[in-house]
Amino acid sequence: MVPGTPNPTLTLTQAFDLQFGWTGLNNGNSGPVTTAQWVSQYTNKIVAGDTALIQLFDTATEQMLPIHVSAVADLDGQWQTTTGVQIGSGGAQLGNGTYNVTMQEQLPDGTDFGPASAPLILTVNVATLAIGATLSGTGVQFATVGAGAPSGNFLHVDPVQVDHATLAQGADVLLYATNTQGQLLDRDGNTGPGVTIADATLARLGLMNADNGEVLLKFGNSLFLETDEQLHFAILNRDGSIDSTPSVSITPQTDGSLLTTVGGFQFVTRADNTLSSADYLADPQHDSDLPLYYLQHGERMAVDVAGSAANVNVLGFVRVDLDDSGAMSVAGVAYGNTAAFRQAAADNIDAGFAVVDGGRTFDTDKVWVVAGASGYYAPVVVTPYGETLVIGTTGNVDGREHIRLMGENAFGVEDLVASRNSDFDYNDMLIGISKLADPA
Repeated sequence: MVPGTPNPTLTLTQAFDLQFGWTGLNNGNSGPVTTAQWVSQYTNKIVAGDTALIQLFDTATEQMLPIHVSAVADLDGQWQTTTGVQIGSGGAQLGNGTYNVTMQEQLPDGTDFGPASAPLILTVNVATLAIGATLSGTGVQFATVGAGAPSGNFLHVDPVQVDHATLAQGADVLLYATNTQGQLLDRDGNTGPGVTIADATLARLGLMNADNGEVLLKFGNSLFLETDEQLHFAILNRDGSIDSTPSVSITPQTDGSLLTTVGGFQFVTRADNTLSSADYLADPQHDSDLPLYYLQHGERMAVDVAGSAANVNVLGFVRVDLDDSGAMSVAGVAYGNTAAFRQAAADNIDAGFAVVDGGRTFDTDKVWVVAGASGYYAPVVVTPYGETLVIGTTGNVDGREHIRLMGENAFGVEDLVASRNSDFDYNDMLIGISKLADPA
């Protein structure tokens, strides 16, 4: 932005993918600002090889959003993001509100260089749509949508109760997307014979209980659904199999929400385009269906750790590098079922946090001040047998999921590998994470 000119503003009422960049290709020679001024005064062009980090500040909460969008400058200092800020699904999801969007130049090591840019003032105001059951009665869709209506809405799901005689402890309800013809849609909106329910899962729900049935942690979730999509439900069983046809009942409520019961799990679904800090923190989880968090160095996180376990385990978090394809590595060691990767995960646990607990039913609150560099962080558990458990399935020695998402910013841990007669009830450690306000 040229000094002395007003901040640019943008108001959106639809779902858009916002890309950011400085390419020098804009032809805006009309009005008070010309392309000559862009290169003769301060601009958002940066040093070759440096990173342009896009930051969004919520003016209502006065908090920086925990989402990550960036681009690396080419040899001429030009840059353009490839993953945008999305008013809807994919990328970094943005709800209704007013945001100051700035660019911060960073050196290759992640150190800030110079001041942040002047802000773009972005206002998002997407209308709320009515929701109802599909004709089959087993899914959720939007009611009749007229001309000019938004192309989708955020849905929020909040657990009410679960009948564990019907749905075993440790099982997840999967909320997945199809088109109106019933074809599965992956998280990028693609369909085809190779797309699975796992690929189409937009969110998970699991009510997390102690061995005695006491509810230890209770977390909801959120997702974005397009108006030409339907939301359906499946159950991820403890053994990793998926029940694609569970019993489903959907009852409309007077406030426009839906009371839904899936295989004994009861929850409320509502449309609401306002997102909380927890929704933003969970953004990488919606993209990956894994317990990933994008955190800044020095950020303060509240970590609620509970569980019922015979063993005493160590819980920590490790910084994970993701390439453009989403492939993970830790300290240069590629993700996979190798001793080298598990050792790298154990050796690089963030110094700002560790919990050692178990041998009982427990519930404790901890504060994690992120000691490592800004980036994506994933949980790691080290068992008393010396086994390191990581996210996903193929990184664990038995090829099973041991750290399972069970809601927004919430996951459960199964601390025994399959060869040790594990029950896979995922309550040996139950973890919920939230961002703490910066100290005054």
